[in-house]
Amino acid sequence: MRFIIDAWTTLSAQSGPLWQYAVIAAFFAMIFDSAKPKRQEGEEKESEGGRNILMLVSLLTPFLLFADACWKAYEAQDVGLINAVVVIGLVVLVSGLIGWLLAATVPAAGRVLYKIAPWVSLGVFLFTLYVTWEGAWNAFNHFILRRGI
Repeated sequence: MRFIIDAWTTLSAQSGPLWQYAVIAAFFAMIFDSAKPKRQEGEEKESEGGRNILMLVSLLTPFLLFADACWKAYEAQDVGLINAVVVIGLVVLVSGLIGWLLAATVPAAGRVLYKIAPWVSLGVFLFTLYVTWEGAWNAFNHFILRRGI
């Protein structure tokens, strides 16, 4: 447990308070996304238009946070890759578990959260993009384009 707290503290010090807010917002957005309860009998299947956006945004948000954290650790000449993996991995796993449990125990609340999830996820993605674009872009340029991979 101490390692997780140290990883969060190190990443927060390197990435700044806006990165922290973006991680926290992504945590809640992923809870909303994971709170899909089972359909009741006679309930119609909802349209998938907003869900396609949600799928893309849900994949890109943790990736941007991870890429920015890796770049900040690289800039600080710190071995922070494991910190980024631990923090972002725990955010994804714990938020998914909480959303699943919420949907299983309180289906009515899960339906409401799942219904607004695309809009919350889109807002969180835009905020995360604003916070992390420079670090993620630098990481992409340095680790992908420069090395010719």
